[in-house]
Amino acid sequence: PPVMTHRTGIIIPPDPETIQLNPWERQSIPLLVSTGYRELISEFNDYFKKESKIIGDDSLSREVEIMEKLTG
Repeated sequence: PPVMTHRTGIIIPPDPETIQLNPWERQSIPLLVSTGYRELISEFNDYFKKESKIIGDDSLSREVEIMEKLTG
């Protein structure tokens, strides 16, 4: 939001597209997984879920959710 002071008046924030980033920063981009990797992750996720059940480790559900997000 704009900021106002008596000395400077209203300061309008810079346009996000014109902000200069340092060499270590990047703009965010939408997550994109190629079809080949999507299939591999999906196959591994099936295996991972089975193995998680076999060893009885319910704490691995977060990893399953991430893989499902990647393949969704």
